[in-house]
Amino acid sequence: MDLMPDISFPFWVEAILTLGIAIVAYVSGKMKEKSNRAIKLKKHDEINWEVHSQIHEFLTELRVKTHAGRAQIVQFHNGEYFIDGISMYKLSTTHESLKNGLSSNEKKLLLVTMFSALMDKLETNQPQLYKTSEEKPSYFKNTLDLGSVDYFMTLPLFYGGAKSGFIMMEWCGETDSEYAVNNEGVIKIEMLHTRNIVQTKLSQQIKDLK
Repeated sequence: MDLMPDISFPFWVEAILTLGIAIVAYVSGKMKEKSNRAIKLKKHDEINWEVHSQIHEFLTELRVKTHAGRAQIVQFHNGEYFIDGISMYKLSTTHESLKNGLSSNEKKLLLVTMFSALMDKLETNQPQLYKTSEEKPSYFKNTLDLGSVDYFMTLPLFYGGAKSGFIMMEWCGETDSEYAVNNEGVIKIEMLHTRNIVQTKLSQQIKDLK
């Protein structure tokens, strides 16, 4: 005698049960995915102040050693899109060290295309001292003139093999400019050394968020 008789359900009941289980599994998966995404976003919103403090210290040390008026780190980021779907790459100053008495010459939320003259110089990936008065008329030259920049030097920053921004030094005034001209070789070495340190610090910050 079978004490556990077979229990059979109509087809439509079984279909509803199967659908219900699938929906519960789907909703549960989505909730878990949303929770993980929220945790990840929260983690990315956290700023590693220690890293940024160290970067600013290295930047200030470079500025003082080279008698520069300004030392900046500018990073690229993606803004919105043009109507044809092309990304509107922008740049923003994220770190800046200034000599006493000089005003900030920060570059904030500006289109990269406005600095095409500067982008060309980054292609060489070599530090070189440039004289502002010898630059061709451009938006970039105008920003240098407004900041009373006589000479400047720049190097690209890289992340994952692609340019992620640049480090830039600016000399203002006759005394500091004369120092830059007479000590270009030493400044180049200091510039390369600091660029490599800053690049490593910025990359480490991104790795820590993963």
